[in-house]
Formats: sequence, structure tokens, C-alpha cells
Amino acid sequence: MKNITYFITIVVFLFSCKPKKYENKPKETYRVIAYVAGWTDVKSLKIQPDKLTHINYAFAIIKDGKVTYGSEESMLIDAQNLAILVKLKEKNPKLKIMISVGGWGGSGGFSDAALTKDSRELFAKTAVEYMIRHKLDGVDVDWEYPGLAGAGNKFRSEDKENFSLLIKELRRALDRQGLKDDRHYEASIASGGFPDYMSHTNLAEVHRNLDFINIMTYDFYHGWDSTTGHHANLFVSDKVKQTKGLSARRAVELHKLAGVPTKKIVLGVAFYGRQWKGVKKNSTNGFFQEAKTGGSGIQFNQLDKNYINKNSFVRYWDSTAQTPYLWSADSAIFISYDDEESLTLKNQYIRDNKLGGVMFWEYSGDNESKLLNKVSELPR
Repeated sequence: MKNITYFITIVVFLFSCKPKKYENKPKETYRVIAYVAGWTDVKSLKIQPDKLTHINYAFAIIKDGKVTYGSEESMLIDAQNLAILVKLKEKNPKLKIMISVGGWGGSGGFSDAALTKDSRELFAKTAVEYMIRHKLDGVDVDWEYPGLAGAGNKFRSEDKENFSLLIKELRRALDRQGLKDDRHYEASIASGGFPDYMSHTNLAEVHRNLDFINIMTYDFYHGWDSTTGHHANLFVSDKVKQTKGLSARRAVELHKLAGVPTKKIVLGVAFYGRQWKGVKKNSTNGFFQEAKTGGSGIQFNQLDKNYINKNSFVRYWDSTAQTPYLWSADSAIFISYDDEESLTLKNQYIRDNKLGGVMFWEYSGDNESKLLNKVSELPR
């Protein structure tokens, strides 16, 4: 009887000591990052800070190697806008406001800024000074693109190595400031979602000095494409085999193959569409057809109000690409865009693949918060 009692006591003890499967498991959280453009009326945006973790203000530029403002007029506007954004932290103290440097039209000074040790130090020093002046939380580098012309910018073959060195110098400058202020300042980049970007960068090295990387997984078809296509598709479409083969998933996989940890990868989504006019009519509802124009931008606000299943436009769904598109046979206009359904699937992709979160361009494109509400379903 003693032995049986002893055995039961041991079993009960072991089971009572066994940890519960999900006890004290940390909550999975994601970044929800909004780009806010300085040329929008920021004070009228009615930004909801509780639905975001970060705001990247776009853009500071590079002039004479220094991170600065586009003009004296923009200096005043940017100062007012940044003050409005920083004030949002009263409602969400965890919100981080970052200055984004460069952009499509503002990347012309990067190759020179990254060229030498002195030029890199000047860039980093003035980027941190800009950040501190406006009481911000970090710096986002949006170089479009190292080793490539982008919007007709100067570029060099050395950009690949110099990009890594520039980000390393920026990290050093942020850490020096962080020691003074007893805090961590964040660094991020906006990266390209296409193979040529990967071959002109060394992200295995670059990511070590970054908190996260925002992949611009949109504009796969864009303003200089005279053929229609999906501009923000999650997967490659099987509708037409001759398409470019670009997708958000492929961009993520390229980053992972380049050595970027999945938790540092932030998936970009579009709060705007791209429309082609004068599209050749046939049985594909305008998809992958020649057009008389390139894919010009159009905000989701406008699509929601005037286009989606309105005014002769019909919404279609590409089940393999997991993305919607609009076609008007009457107007011969094709439009590619993101909507609530495609963002639901992208949220799930982010969760399934344990990515770092979601980023969107750009806040003013969604004044009814339909897309914002969807991306903010990711726990923050």
C-alpha cells in the first residue's frame, strides 16, 4: 500500500510540474507602418495612431551630401507636419515617428553621399541631427536604387558595397546618439521587390545594421509599362504565362535567400491603384493587354467612390495572384489595386510566414480607413 501511495504521489507531482502548453507564451506582434507624404495636408488626415506602430514621414532629401529639406518653404511645412505627427504619441506612446530620406524622386544624392568615409559620416551626422531636431525615433533610408538609375539618378558600380557602408555608418551615428539619450533609435530601409535590386545590394550585410526592411511589394507594373498587369499581387498569376513573374511572395523569398531574417521583413501594400487607358479589348478583361498609356496612379479613395462596380467598371478576382482588378469595356480602362480581400490574404501570409509586419504607401489614399482597418487587424 505504501508503494502504491508513493507511486501516485510521484505521478501527481510530475504532472503538476509539467508546464501548460501555452502558459506565458509571448503574444505575437507585428509592425504596422504607414508612410505619410509631406505633400499631403497632414493636419486633415485624421490619423488613427492606435492602429499603427510606426509612421515614416516622406521625404527628407540629400543636398550637398547633407540630409535636409527640399526648400525653405518645405522646411516650414515639414516642421509643422512632423510636430503634428509627434503629437500623436500622446494617444499612442508606443508609436514611433521616423524620417524617410530619398524616395523615387529624391534619391539622386545617394551615390555621392555613400562614396567615401567622409561623405558617409556627413550623411549619417545630418540624418541624426534632422531626427533629433524634430524629436523623432529613427531614420528610414529609401534609396531607389543602389547601382541602378531609378528616376534618372547618378549611380556607380561601387554603390553595392557603399550602400552597406552607408547603413553601417548610420547605425553608428544612431547608436552614439542613443548612448547620450539612453534609448534605441531605429533604422530601416525601403527595399526593391525585384531581382535586379537584390543583385545590386548585399542585404546579408545591410540587415545587420537595421531594425527592419520595408519591401516595396507594389508597382510590379507601373507608369512606364504600356502593357497592363497586376501591380501589387501576392502570387504570380497563371492567367498569362508571359507576365513578368513578379509578386510579393517572390520578393519575400528573394530577401530570405539574400540572408534577411523573416522577422525583419515587412511586406508593403498599396493604398492606391494603377490604371491604363486605351486598353486593347479581348477575352482577358483587359489583363496583360497593350494600352495607349502607362499605369498611372489612382488613390483607393477614388476607386472606392467612383470605380469599384460603378460606372461600367466590373471588379474581377485573379484567384492565383490573389488580387483584384477592374475592367471597363466601355472606357477601355484596366485598373490594378489592393482591397480588403487581398489585404486579408496578405495578413494571413504575414502570419503564416512569421514576417515582421506590414507597411503601406500611403496614408492619404484611404480616407474611409477601409484598408487601414484591415492591415491593423495584425496584433501590434
